[in-house]
Amino acid sequence: MPWCTVWKTAVVVWGLLMLPLLLLPLLPLSPWRLRRWMSTLVYPRRQWIELGLAWLFVFSLWLVFCGWTDNTGPGWAMAVLFLTMGIGVGIGLRDLLPYTQFYPKEVDDFSGEPWLSVCIANVKMENNRREALWKVVLEQDADLIVLLEPGTDWTDVLEAHNAAYPHRHLHLLDNAYGMAVISKTEIEDFAFGELVQDNIPSAWGQLRLGDRPFGLCVLHPKPPAPDEAESKWPLVREWAGAIDAFAQKGWGADMPFLVAGDFNDVPWSRAMRLFRQHAGLLDPGVGRHPLATFHAKYRWLRWPLDQVLLSSHFACMRRHRFSLPGSDHFGLLMHIGWCGPKEKAS
Repeated sequence: MPWCTVWKTAVVVWGLLMLPLLLLPLLPLSPWRLRRWMSTLVYPRRQWIELGLAWLFVFSLWLVFCGWTDNTGPGWAMAVLFLTMGIGVGIGLRDLLPYTQFYPKEVDDFSGEPWLSVCIANVKMENNRREALWKVVLEQDADLIVLLEPGTDWTDVLEAHNAAYPHRHLHLLDNAYGMAVISKTEIEDFAFGELVQDNIPSAWGQLRLGDRPFGLCVLHPKPPAPDEAESKWPLVREWAGAIDAFAQKGWGADMPFLVAGDFNDVPWSRAMRLFRQHAGLLDPGVGRHPLATFHAKYRWLRWPLDQVLLSSHFACMRRHRFSLPGSDHFGLLMHIGWCGPKEKAS
């Protein structure tokens, strides 16, 4: 078999396998049960784009050496495949463009002294290196620490006296949805609540730094079930429940808010965009880059599940991730500045 034919066969098979991975997550497939598994294709959007770009490069080499027609089939079929792949890659790049430095920042930079530092750490429930992980978290010296997935075997580690963190709120569960919120500053009106489903808690409270109060909400929902209506997605439902809880406490809609947690979703997904739109929150990753926190062990298969979203009162000074012993997540540390209210980005 001529080498051009072998090359063409490989390119066609590769392209036909890639197109569904690239295009299906973009289609409105709500009524279809198939969307349950296809929604997971949204997570590795960057990886599919990289494979698509590699395919376009290999196809271009084939075109240079073999031409549109090489006596093995019609050239128009290859042209359609090339065009479709190019469109799929282009749409994917459009969705990821906001998470590059070529896009305007949604949260302003801050050059003064940090006003607040927040640390998020998904500890992995089965983790046996609890003391080592907790030591690394304490080394970050954050004002506010959010631990996700701590089970009841974390009790001794977290209840040990530490003068730097006198305020501890623990809801330890052995179902991978435990939660701990630990702070240097008192959290007023703090509460855990199961807003959507039993044994899957959320947390909320009010902190005050100086004369500036702000609301805190911690979420760790289940991933969205793609065959559910958008209004029923766990992240959206948890936020709706949190808003009701805030209203009962008399917290105004104009109060500064910080929402943190493992959202079990990526920033560019439809569920996350809908959540941010409903909540009126800004993403520090827009105009910068998302910090991929999962999976810590697989360099190429990583996406940003652990996130901090801010109201328009905040600015971002710096943020970075750090290794967590024994966990499949990276930790996330963000230093935040205060800039006062401003008009929210659309």
